[in-house]
Amino acid sequence: MSCSEILKLDEYQRKSRILVIGDIMLARDEASCDLAGAAKIASLINKLGCPVLLAGMVGMDEEGDILKHMLNNEGIPLILGMLSTKPTTVKDSPAARPWQGSGTDSNHGPDNGPGIFHDILRVIALLSDDLKLIALCDFGNGIMTEGLVKAIMEICGLRDIAVIVFANCDDMNRFSGADMVVIRAVSSKLLQGKSPDALQQISDTVSDVISETSSTCVVLCGANGAYLFSGTDIPMYVQCSPGYQVNDSYDREYMFMAALTAGLSRGMSYKEAFTMACSMASIPICGSHP
Repeated sequence: MSCSEILKLDEYQRKSRILVIGDIMLARDEASCDLAGAAKIASLINKLGCPVLLAGMVGMDEEGDILKHMLNNEGIPLILGMLSTKPTTVKDSPAARPWQGSGTDSNHGPDNGPGIFHDILRVIALLSDDLKLIALCDFGNGIMTEGLVKAIMEICGLRDIAVIVFANCDDMNRFSGADMVVIRAVSSKLLQGKSPDALQQISDTVSDVISETSSTCVVLCGANGAYLFSGTDIPMYVQCSPGYQVNDSYDREYMFMAALTAGLSRGMSYKEAFTMACSMASIPICGSHP
């Protein structure tokens, strides 16, 4: 979809729009295909009733065609960069993990072309009156370059557009200015060696992340629950529900990220959106950490 076509979207699609930018991936096993990465998050946001636009890269191959077909069937407008030199990123199900980059892919993610960067920035500028929130999904496949992130942050800062980051990287400084950063304790080198249920160990690292980004921070700890660190407030802790299975954590995390984004786009506070996201991911709220 071109920028001019984006402008012709009906009023519902333009109103309170969420723009998801990031690594678009396909999850595939012998029997079926599913969306993964930024595509999965956009799909779930759409199913939660929030109009969403998706931007990223796919290869000029069968997998890219499958992704476009699936997203078009869901009515999600796409700003896609198409590359003939690199294949679409494919994850082998059930390991359609949002937090693992090309090191675990069945092939390498696509290189970036300057055209998609220009299209993304043009869309942000053209829809600035309608955009309420931008979600940056950096799962390690290369779309979120330092230059693109910097340009997005500058535009959003000038136009008062909220930015939430789902990051599978350790260079948090480049996300400076984001309103919220979500990291996963198991996959982040920043948190390696720290017990997921030890508040002080995580808090010390998160303090560094917050100082680098000036952001509220969420840490997902798999079967150990989740933490919300917001300003000087006491960290909010969520314990996983009984019967939680590690192998279903990825679907839960996708839903958590989608619900968190949807809640923030609707004007919820960080705590309200965090609480809703935990509920949507079937994780009961336990209040502040003791």
